[in-house]
Amino acid sequence: MPATSVTATFTTVSYPLTVTRAGTGTGTVTSAPAGLDCGATCSASFDHGTAVTLTATAVPGSRFDGWSGGGCTGTGACTVTMTAATAVTATFTAFHTLSVIRDGSG
Repeated sequence: MPATSVTATFTTVSYPLTVTRAGTGTGTVTSAPAGLDCGATCSASFDHGTAVTLTATAVPGSRFDGWSGGGCTGTGACTVTMTAATAVTATFTAFHTLSVIRDGSG
């Protein structure tokens, strides 16, 4: 029997991670590893099994109220392990600071 040669080609499966910003405030979401750096809505693909850490940063006049979706909760950094297409929402709330200045002698 003659020698036979076989070649196998493997490709890495990747999945989209979509982040949506919700609420009345404004902020950004970044990821490590790099790929996401966005405001309202964005998406990037990451290889299967990759642990992606999302960090939300509110702009002045807004606060970050928390995560939902993708197994994320709370207001700290969120880590998603990519095993399927995943959607995460970051909620920001606008606020206004009230300053009171006392005037007069009373």
